Amino acid sequence: MGHFLLNHFRHVHEKSEHMDDFENFLYILTYILFVCLFIRSLVALYMGRWNLF
Repeated sequence: MGHFLLNHFRHVHEKSEHMDDFENFLYILTYILFVCLFIRSLVALYMGRWNLF
């Protein structure tokens, strides 16, 4: 799992060197939105498991 994450971040770094600032901003914004969506789904699963809704 750690090796996969390391390769992913290395690929992101190599890709960001060839992008201009606006493309880099959009890429980071999209990445942050997907991370927030993933965290929100984990919280929803946790709350549903303990009947907190």
